[in-house]
Amino acid sequence: MAGMPIDEDIRVYLESVADVPRVSEQSAPVSELRQATHALWAERPRGDFQVDSRDLLVPGRDGTIPVRLYQPADGGADGLVLYFHGGGFVFGDLDSHDDVCRRLSHDSGMQVLAVDYRLAPEHPFPAAVHDALDVLQWLTSGEAAAAVSAGRLFVAGDSAGANLAAVAANHARDVGIRLAGQALIYPVTDFRDTEYPSRKSRASGYGLSQQDMLWYGRQYLRDPELVADPRVSPITQADLAGVAPVFVMTAGYDPLCSEGEAYVSRLREAGTPVEHLHLPGANHGVFTNYTMFRSGEQTFQALLSWLQQRLEAEQATGD
Repeated sequence: MAGMPIDEDIRVYLESVADVPRVSEQSAPVSELRQATHALWAERPRGDFQVDSRDLLVPGRDGTIPVRLYQPADGGADGLVLYFHGGGFVFGDLDSHDDVCRRLSHDSGMQVLAVDYRLAPEHPFPAAVHDALDVLQWLTSGEAAAAVSAGRLFVAGDSAGANLAAVAANHARDVGIRLAGQALIYPVTDFRDTEYPSRKSRASGYGLSQQDMLWYGRQYLRDPELVADPRVSPITQADLAGVAPVFVMTAGYDPLCSEGEAYVSRLREAGTPVEHLHLPGANHGVFTNYTMFRSGEQTFQALLSWLQQRLEAEQATGD
């Protein structure tokens, strides 16, 4: 993949961590890798966004699911974003993405509900999918539904979380749950051994590596025969017509770039409205590091603008 050079702020950062072993190069137990990864994430620069938050437990088919609800400090909220964190289905929790969710609620004026779905390898597929769909169902039925107006609910996520958001959006279409939109930040869309250009040209040297992705896949998917299941690889969904409008961000220096672009093509072919933000000089992970990288801030601003446009479009329908 030819194109513009990697962003300068990202290049400098990658040089500073070039000697740090990738997750796929380490032999420590997953529990130790998780602890170390979460400790590093906790050191990231964070913004100061004053929103109210509280932790809840949502009933699920396999037990209760921890979630965290963020609300604008002024008490007003127009819509809700159901957010699934990234981390390769192995890392991440409510605290790892607390800053992102606080900012999303503060700057959008919307509620954000973050989901602490179960992680692999202790809980392989379909545990995370079950948790994602169960929280969506809880949000749109029973007492919880009163807090979410029809046409004001979004699903969103980054990386592995974007995979869950896409799966949730496809499920919502199938069961008649109305979504205002789905936001997918550098999504994982295909676990199959597909020869995407970026899996080769951006395989290593730019943060997330293709070997890392293979390692994550082995943790998440205990049965490799399931790689083509649409709940694993949403790009294999036979029909994408009628799913909620989509915001997709892809990064030029990300091994996931090509499968994200391929998903955009499938969505457009199905007639789904798509806002595609492609940042050719960015890499994987910039969104949650918006204080460090210009492309992370660009992504945030584009996402906020799209959310507002979608809300206005829903309001214009009179619903």
